[in-house]
Amino acid sequence: MTDISQAKGDSHFSQIPNDFPHLEIASAVPGFQPKFVMVEYEGKFYIPGDTPPERYERWRYCEDLAAEFVIKCRRNQYGKYVHLSEVEILDQYCVRLLRTGWASNAELQWVIRRTAELLGWPVPSTAMAS
Repeated sequence: MTDISQAKGDSHFSQIPNDFPHLEIASAVPGFQPKFVMVEYEGKFYIPGDTPPERYERWRYCEDLAAEFVIKCRRNQYGKYVHLSEVEILDQYCVRLLRTGWASNAELQWVIRRTAELLGWPVPSTAMAS
């Protein structure tokens, strides 16, 4: 995985696909008036954990997971999952992946959609963004 210090620069961040999810976690601070927490990165404000370097790292991790699932799907399509359709194979992996907590649900669903894209397979309904 690429170190954040190596990922600096807009050219690396522009590799992140537009459909890769942003974090939706918003922090709240107690007080009389509603407040929310933001972090500054290069003069812009972001939700904590969603600055360009952090998002780049999450995307690289998810891209690596998708590449691993491509290998698993190709191997198991003619092995233990020979009785399943392509979409059923991805559906099974999606359901299991969502239970791991390795990333946000939106990111893990993106992993399965990306896997389907790389394989040229249909996307299961379980991988559709909610």
